[in-house]
Amino acid sequence: SGYSSAKAAIEILTKIWAEELKSFSIRVTCTAPGFFNTESTRRALNKNQLIHLKSVTPSNRLGRPNEIVSAIKFLIKNDFFNGKILNLDGGLNL
Repeated sequence: SGYSSAKAAIEILTKIWAEELKSFSIRVTCTAPGFFNTESTRRALNKNQLIHLKSVTPSNRLGRPNEIVSAIKFLIKNDFFNGKILNLDGGLNL
């Protein structure tokens, strides 16, 4: 419940801050990454958990670190993306 409530709070803050800071031309966005093929993910999850996650993710794989970089670049460059959360989870819904 702690993780879920913190995640929900960040999502709401993103929307509220985008509205409150618009008069200063400040955009506020948020990324919500899913499971990525990183050392920390491999340490946190065992092999069976990783196999299961891949099988229930529509993209049928973990994300690649360069995909996070691409997404952040998109958010920085796109001035029209504001007050929203960019989900980078391969279509996985937990």
